[in-house]
Amino acid sequence: IVQALAIKPDFPAAHGNLAAVLRALGRLDEALLAYNRAIRLQPDRIPAHQDRGDVLLALGRPAEAVASFDEVLALQPDHLGARLGRTIALDRVDKVGKGITGAAAVDALRQDYAAAFYNHGNGMAAAKRLGDALASYDRALALAPHFAEAHNNRANILYDLRRLEEAAAGYERALAARPNWAEPHNNRANALWGLGRVAEALSGYERAIILREDYPEAHNNRGNVLLAIKRPAHALASFDRALELKPDFDFLAGAALNATLRAADWTGMAERIAAVRDGVMLGKRVVAPFIAALAIDDPDVQSRSSRVFADALYAAAPTIGGQPSARSRKIRVGYYSADFHEHATTWLIAGLLEHHDSARFEIVLFSFGPDRADPMRRRIAEGPGRFIDVRHRDDQGIALLSRELGIDIAVD
Repeated sequence: IVQALAIKPDFPAAHGNLAAVLRALGRLDEALLAYNRAIRLQPDRIPAHQDRGDVLLALGRPAEAVASFDEVLALQPDHLGARLGRTIALDRVDKVGKGITGAAAVDALRQDYAAAFYNHGNGMAAAKRLGDALASYDRALALAPHFAEAHNNRANILYDLRRLEEAAAGYERALAARPNWAEPHNNRANALWGLGRVAEALSGYERAIILREDYPEAHNNRGNVLLAIKRPAHALASFDRALELKPDFDFLAGAALNATLRAADWTGMAERIAAVRDGVMLGKRVVAPFIAALAIDDPDVQSRSSRVFADALYAAAPTIGGQPSARSRKIRVGYYSADFHEHATTWLIAGLLEHHDSARFEIVLFSFGPDRADPMRRRIAEGPGRFIDVRHRDDQGIALLSRELGIDIAVD
């Protein structure tokens, strides 16, 4: 930056950047001078006025800070940072009055500022910029530590990043701020279910339903747990209630059909199969491919259900593009599975993994399923190749790790 200014000393952005570096280094007096130079060169430079006000506050010069924040507000009247900074500065100048309410005004502006960061976080989450969303929620919570919605949405990001323990703790903080809110109970149960804490997850879904009986997602999630613990009749009741509340719930008609089959409940079976078949032929999201294959012996239905399912879940997945591999080395094959433990798939594939030609192939096993201490997982983890637990990475993170490791062939 100094070299840039030597070449072009009237460059206001460079003076602002220099000031930011000096401020980060704790050299506040020098930072103030740099902000002054930036403002002289560009008087309408809002970030310089704002940051100058923050530096003046840090230097214990609140009256001058008020003037800086006033400059920001003259240029941008709705600037929340300047409003908050000005109120804090005024409170330090005169805690008695002069038309302000001191701590109450500061608190009100903190809430406004927290809401702005929260809304920004929501936008980043919608755009799948999860790191940026997490940072915005953190800033909101720094200003408003009991902001239940921010705790909940921050935990949603952690859940999407597969940081399930942290997500569960985040939902607990949301519930501490707002105990009778059904959504964090349901979301916390999702995290607990992902951690294998089945009884707690089921209890969480049931608590969410008690608080909000017309909550289709909680009924659906409860049904999934009940089906997994071999209570298909109870699962069917949950799925049917969810369908009553939300008839177009994605892929739920198929889940209810699956529960009906597993419960050996033939009442209305023909009608359920016909409804699923008709939905598939209309391109609706009614059944997952494996359930369609199990219940409907029609290749066209099975093909269509697979396409709808793939489009719904994976069409918008970002890609990072290919890269050329080094042909002089061994071919690297990555195996990706949630089933590297006592599971039928792993029993079938274990011998294959152990019999690759090590002169020609390197294998890497990416495990995104539960970490179960059973003999099959130990066999796989201690066998040929490299075993990597990627439970706590999102899809993009796993893709980038695969590229970093030079994977040539990816096998699901």
